[in-house]
Amino acid sequence: MGDRSAGHGRRVSAGASTAAKRRARAPRGILLPLSTVPRFHAVTWLAWALAAVVIVQLASSPLYVTLVLAASALVASAHRISSTGAFRLLVFAGIVMALIRVVLTALTTHAVGTVLFTLPEATLPRILGGFTIGGTIEKEVVLQSLAEGYAIVALLGVFGAFNSVVSHHELLGSAPRA
Repeated sequence: MGDRSAGHGRRVSAGASTAAKRRARAPRGILLPLSTVPRFHAVTWLAWALAAVVIVQLASSPLYVTLVLAASALVASAHRISSTGAFRLLVFAGIVMALIRVVLTALTTHAVGTVLFTLPEATLPRILGGFTIGGTIEKEVVLQSLAEGYAIVALLGVFGAFNSVVSHHELLGSAPRA
């Protein structure tokens, strides 16, 4: 027969899943926690992460990178198994690395393009590479390095989402034994 859970009047069979029992206990109109979302195997998450990385590497358009980053954020929030904050930490680290990349690329790359402004320049000695730091800062160089930095943020976001949703013990257990 059925079991009335928490006095809310909904019947749950004795062999029902844990998620069904939790839904039966929840009062009407109350949103359930996202932990009721079914868990996927660690190898499934690995395949997802590899597919997302391939998308970012092959189609580095900011639109596709934004879609991958948004999907990673959704995956990290809906399927996380612990509240380690790996996703946010790695996205923040990616933003810092992207900003450093934009500054260094703008200071050291001098191409023909639309000049935004000019900085004083200094040429390093030949033993240190002999390249020029400063000089003209071009719009195309800055935009290209911003797009490349955004791809770095997305790659670290995918890695952070993977780390927050996968059981590393399960992933190692699925590897073939030596």
